[in-house]
Amino acid sequence: MVDQPSKVASIRPPRESVSTLAPKPPSPWLSAGRSLVKRRYPLIALFILILVIVLALFGPNIAPKDPNRQDLFARLVGPMTPDRNGIIKYPSVSVVIPCFNGEKYIAKTINSVLHQHYPEIEMIIVNDGSKDSTYEILKSYENTTIRIINKPNTGVSDSRNIGMGYAGGAYILFLDADDILEPDFISKRVELLEKDTSLSYCTGEIVWINELDNPIEMPKKQYGIYENITRNVASFNPIFSTCPSAYLFRMEVVKRKKLQFNIRLSSPADRYFLLELGNEKGALVKDGGKLMYRINTYSMSHHFSEKLIFDQENYFFSVIKNNLVSGNEKVIFIKKMCYQLFASFYRLKMYSPSFVYLSRYLKSFFL
Repeated sequence: MVDQPSKVASIRPPRESVSTLAPKPPSPWLSAGRSLVKRRYPLIALFILILVIVLALFGPNIAPKDPNRQDLFARLVGPMTPDRNGIIKYPSVSVVIPCFNGEKYIAKTINSVLHQHYPEIEMIIVNDGSKDSTYEILKSYENTTIRIINKPNTGVSDSRNIGMGYAGGAYILFLDADDILEPDFISKRVELLEKDTSLSYCTGEIVWINELDNPIEMPKKQYGIYENITRNVASFNPIFSTCPSAYLFRMEVVKRKKLQFNIRLSSPADRYFLLELGNEKGALVKDGGKLMYRINTYSMSHHFSEKLIFDQENYFFSVIKNNLVSGNEKVIFIKKMCYQLFASFYRLKMYSPSFVYLSRYLKSFFL
């Protein structure tokens, strides 16, 4: 009798069919790597295989965020609301710089704006009939975000107003042509204004520098006025400065109040502007964002002269005539201005107006 094959053996799959249970073919990346090996490129193949594995496993988190990328602005300014396309738009800031014979410092001032951390800035620089090389320096900076306006000399107030007319930003800064901004000056101010829409402006600390950009020792820290504008301007509070370079204004407020710099004033035009702003709500940048305010011995505000004193007298008349101060602030303002004008005219040996203001000063104690 011939033995029959075992039935168990007959149902065992053939040896060649075992391959049907093997893993799936390798990925194209792995095939490409093997191909490179066969072509005698082992090092390149090894590098590609390692790179593919690392990217597959750790791709989204492979490197830390670069602090120099645009997300720096998000950390400086805070979260902004994306538009419908998911694009974050930063409110633009207009920087208006009036300039007369500013060849010595204007490049430093412009560069301090260009080096701001904040991304959305336009500059409007008004050359107020300069006689030196200011205009040639300005033209070298002109581009799509820096507008140069060249005009005859009409004064700093008119130059600021003309620059304001070209400004298209949500915020506006009136920067003097010899001052310098810290790199976070604008970003710090925009952050405050964006977080609190009830604010009309904000300001910060002011540091005096000399003609060589070196800090000058100050009797005490100085800031822009961030509260009680009328009272602090009227009383000439020494811890506060009215220098326009220190303030970032909300453009909507400037337009609503129809603010302009008084073209009949020069040195005290900034004080007059703040009095017209009135007691709008402001805020102080408490950390960083400083203004480097240059004490220039050649500027009008730091050079005692007959022209400066008549400018101050005109400011006094204009404030009283237009009722920019009232009540107790008015009494304080009259006392301060009459004493200042009395002492100034006396120093110029102009005794007649000097004694007129002395008389007004004494009468102010009975108001």
